[in-house]
Amino acid sequence: MFDGFVVPDKPSEPEADECCMSGCAICVYDLYAAALEDYKLAMEALRTTLMARKIPEKEWPEDVRAAGPRNENKRAKQDPLRDITLNAFEALERSLREKQERDKSGMGPGVDGRPAPSARRSRRTSITSIGAVSEAIRWVLYSNR
Repeated sequence: MFDGFVVPDKPSEPEADECCMSGCAICVYDLYAAALEDYKLAMEALRTTLMARKIPEKEWPEDVRAAGPRNENKRAKQDPLRDITLNAFEALERSLREKQERDKSGMGPGVDGRPAPSARRSRRTSITSIGAVSEAIRWVLYSNR
């Protein structure tokens, strides 16, 4: 609490054992990214309000001053590995999600750019079943029974 305003708490990054790395629909890293975005928006709103009230920046709490746009470059230089790791993990999550969607639809590309073997197999099965149905109809209609 500062001058009647609530200073938001920065969300803590998920621990390594909190993520199962199985490509969940709602991952702890996704939740962390959303909470971090909300935190940044709340801090920006707080800074805007403090500036509108003409409260000198020297009197602001340290974490409110440190979150300012001028200090973002300093913070990025202090901990670049965390951002790189989070970005790499998010890229992995996206690729796993895309692969799961391709596998569900059965239309994923094979190694040579043709449809995957499962897609080719299902096409053959449908052609075979059409042939079997037409043969059965022919047998019923044209058998001299």
